[in-house]
Amino acid sequence: MNTKTSRKDTPFSSPKSAAPFSSPKSAALAPISLCLLCSLLLTACAGLSPAKIDAQAEQIAVPLVATWKAGAPPPTGQPTHTPPPPTEPTPTHTPPPTAANLAASQVLNLAECCSGADFYKIDPALAWGGAGAQIATEAFVGLTRQNEETAEVEPGMATSWDITDHGRVWTFQLRTDVPWVRFNPAIERIEKVTDESGEVRTVTAQDFKYGIERVLDPETKGANRYLLFLIEGAEAFNAGDGPASAVGVTALDEATLEIRLVKPASYFDVIANLWTVVAHPAWQIEALGEDWTETGNFQGYGPYVLKEWVHDSHITMVKNPYWPGTEGVPQATVEEITWTLMDDAEALVAAYQAGDLDVIEIPQDTLASVQANSKLTAQLAVQPNLCTYYYGFNTQKPPFDDPAVRRAFSLAIDRQALIDEAVQGNQEPAQWLSRPAMRAAPTVEETPALGVTYSPEDARELLDQAYPDRSQMPPITLAFNAFGQHEAIAEVVRDMWAATLDVEVQLEPIKNFTDYLDLLESDAPQVWRMGWCPSYADAHGALGERFRSGADNPTYTNWSSALFDELVDQAAVSTDTAERGEWYAQAEDLLVNQEAVIIPLYWYTNNSLTQPSIQRTYSGINGIQRFEKWAVVQR
Repeated sequence: MNTKTSRKDTPFSSPKSAAPFSSPKSAALAPISLCLLCSLLLTACAGLSPAKIDAQAEQIAVPLVATWKAGAPPPTGQPTHTPPPPTEPTPTHTPPPTAANLAASQVLNLAECCSGADFYKIDPALAWGGAGAQIATEAFVGLTRQNEETAEVEPGMATSWDITDHGRVWTFQLRTDVPWVRFNPAIERIEKVTDESGEVRTVTAQDFKYGIERVLDPETKGANRYLLFLIEGAEAFNAGDGPASAVGVTALDEATLEIRLVKPASYFDVIANLWTVVAHPAWQIEALGEDWTETGNFQGYGPYVLKEWVHDSHITMVKNPYWPGTEGVPQATVEEITWTLMDDAEALVAAYQAGDLDVIEIPQDTLASVQANSKLTAQLAVQPNLCTYYYGFNTQKPPFDDPAVRRAFSLAIDRQALIDEAVQGNQEPAQWLSRPAMRAAPTVEETPALGVTYSPEDARELLDQAYPDRSQMPPITLAFNAFGQHEAIAEVVRDMWAATLDVEVQLEPIKNFTDYLDLLESDAPQVWRMGWCPSYADAHGALGERFRSGADNPTYTNWSSALFDELVDQAAVSTDTAERGEWYAQAEDLLVNQEAVIIPLYWYTNNSLTQPSIQRTYSGINGIQRFEKWAVVQR
């Protein structure tokens, strides 16, 4: 693996068991290591323009995620068929609209705020997040499709798929009835795309192959190309060390796509849901270059297609009447969606109150005023965000070379009080790293005793045993990048440590984020602030891609554990979700409790307002909505 930043992994003795959590049945190990570029911290990019985010793209990305809760049968040497979904539709929280209650005008008004710049890329190879990722998701359906409410993986452009060669070969059977379309400004309507002979172009396996290879092409500089390094030959091609022909993606025929992985990965169907793994219109891209995403040039095939992009103003998508509709991706009800650029958070809320916007994401600095308004509070929804905010230890620097001391400092933090006093964004106290909304991640309901919670008596007892004389402790420094609420959080935590443990901690704010990362890489302080946003909503994306030895993402902890690696590896090859959950629970217990390598502080949330006239679903997959299931209703 080509790791962008070096790390100093130091073996650390680990317990031989992960009690009290029982071990699943033994399984053959098959270590998996993906080169994923996840965000180091959600709020590291907050308030930055897309251009500034792009400048740090090699270090930071904020890809969206997806989830899955139902495991397919374990892959074996024999073909394993993934059946289509059951005949009965999976119940959702929101009933579908009926013709009787639909409003005459099916128009949805949204906003993109508050970057101070134009919309970022809507090209699926280049989109990072926000409206760009949302537009790419609606215009290009992936091989699979993630249900935003039930968190199940459903068929997208693939009607079914087979997993063979012990989980390394995935063969997708594609729909053959989906045409490429474009909005023609001259006639003000959507039309099917035709080839040189006048034949309608339909989406094929070759279009998916082209799209995957285009994301990986080093000249493209694909935003989330790291997600595809699981595919044979992908990383070498992206690095310029191998040809495109060596990438393990083959169009066996127009309706059959074969993808060969470097190692088994039971979470690949989740990755196949993302906008990074979609079909691209090769003929249009090759002819027009980057202008292919402009008004009149854009071609797609999903429930919506681009109508208009007025730069520095707005983007409008319209319903695609030629999308055939599936159980998981129905034909749209809303006819038109417009995203308007806004640069002021207060103006955003005011526009919503005036009825000019139908749905908004609430900026942090306006949340308090929204919650003080009883009418707005009734329209407020809080949804999971898969990012986790945490503090990490340099496990080689005293006094934190002792796991008992690290655990004492973790137990001394009242996470709910921290949220109430310093953060105030409806976040949830975190007991471990992986967000419960992810597939195979532990849940508070099922494993309430897992991880760490506030226990001041236990914290004092542990530190008293290690340092009965506090004057013998070395000076302690907590470092953080001086941005947003980080300093306020650090001050509250420092005060909690002083009150509970009778220790003084020096705060070290670093103004420049790049300088902060350089400090962590070269000589990480004893304690430091960080966050993790998985690129896909499977517990492996949190544990395996972040803390497994040899992962491409540096941890700055100087810690590794053979036992932790073994637990994560076994979970990564199993397709039994319950069994995987047991492995990951043990890994979490080792990471945050027994070894106390990090202090999980809180899980992020998304706050939004929705007008009563909008009937919608609420996404639990990190903010990617399924607008094709929304409707404007009569009130």
